[in-house]
Amino acid sequence: MYTRLGDSGKDMIHNICGHCGTTLCIEVTVGNFYSVSASTLDNHENLKPNMAIYTASAPSWAVFPEGIAKYDVLPPELSG
Repeated sequence: MYTRLGDSGKDMIHNICGHCGTTLCIEVTVGNFYSVSASTLDNHENLKPNMAIYTASAPSWAVFPEGIAKYDVLPPELSG
């Protein structure tokens, strides 16, 4: 486990694989939710995002799925 401060000043608790160091999920304490790394799931092909967050930090080549909400930072309803 690794904890760091997010932009909100609240903890972001990274849960990390003890074997390879990959982040499995992050507990976002300001919004009281977990962000799960889709690549760690067995059946991630059937998943699709509801929103894209922190898009202001995305590289210029990033492509976002059509039809989902995009937020430069954490949306108000998730930011405590």
